[in-house]
Order: sequence, then structure tokens, then C-alpha cells
Amino acid sequence: MLFCMEYPPITPWIDRTRCIGCGECVRQCPTGALMRHEGKAAIFAPDRCTACAVCEEHCPVGAVELPFFIQLSPKFQER
Repeated sequence: MLFCMEYPPITPWIDRTRCIGCGECVRQCPTGALMRHEGKAAIFAPDRCTACAVCEEHCPVGAVELPFFIQLSPKFQER
């Protein structure tokens, strides 16, 4: 059986209670989607995010997480 999957836009989720404000995720982001705001990481330009997971990989405290969703196309949801 063949499944057709659609992916909604994915942006990193930043747990600001865990973020230590080191800025490593901001420095490593290849698209400039992140910035520091009030000393912590924040999503600056979600439309620039390519979900490459570089920010998640470089966060030393695990405060950055990329949620991945799999959503069935409407024609398969009816089955």
C-alpha cells in the first residue's frame, strides 16, 4: 500500500526555561531563522526555517526541539 504524506511547516520549539542564552543555536542556524531576545533564543523568521535540525543538534542543554509531524493526505484519512 502506498501512503501519500503531507508535512506541515515545521519550526523549532524553544524551551525558554531550559535555554541558558549561550546563542549557539543562533550562531549555527544557516538560514538566520533564530535570534536572541531578552537573553534567550527565539524564533525570529519562521518562514526561513528549513527544519535542518542544526539548532537542535548544537543546543548544549536540549532546549531546542524540532517537532516532526506525519499527516495523512485527506484521501487516506477517509479510509
